[in-house]
Parts: sequence; C-alpha cells; structure tokens
Amino acid sequence: MRKLEKFLERFETTVHAPGTLPQKELEECIRFRTEIYLAEGYLPENNPTDAPDGYDEQSAHILTRTVGTGHLAGYCRMIFDQPRPL
Repeated sequence: MRKLEKFLERFETTVHAPGTLPQKELEECIRFRTEIYLAEGYLPENNPTDAPDGYDEQSAHILTRTVGTGHLAGYCRMIFDQPRPL
C-alpha cells in the first residue's frame, strides 16, 4: 500500500471522456504517443505525424502528470468502437 501512496504523492491522473480533451492537451498527447510510436517502430522515422487520428474523437484520454511541474509522464487512450469501427 505504501507504494501506491508514494505514487499518488508524485503523480496526478485525469481522465477525459470522448470529445472533451482540450486541443492544447490533445496536441501534447499526440506528441507524446508519436515519440513512443517512433521508438517502438510503429511509425517510419521519416514520416512522423502530429495530427489527430480517426480514433481521438471517440477515445477517453487518460493523462498522468508529475505533481508540481505538470510534466506529462504517462498517457493512455481507451478507444470506443462507435461511431468508427476498429
């Protein structure tokens, strides 16, 4: 339990329902995930993207930031199947 308490002291997490993530934060999330996609080889290095994809609007976005600095430390999205099928 102490590890969870330590985590909660250092990080804060927000969840945005589909279609509610502010544009500035969406752009930050896209940059974050693009870095991961490039590092993992999901995107070619000569063709990174900074544009939203077709699933952003139908996804819940989960952001974890460091307390104090607000630095984005983790990001996840939960893609819902409607209206665009996966």
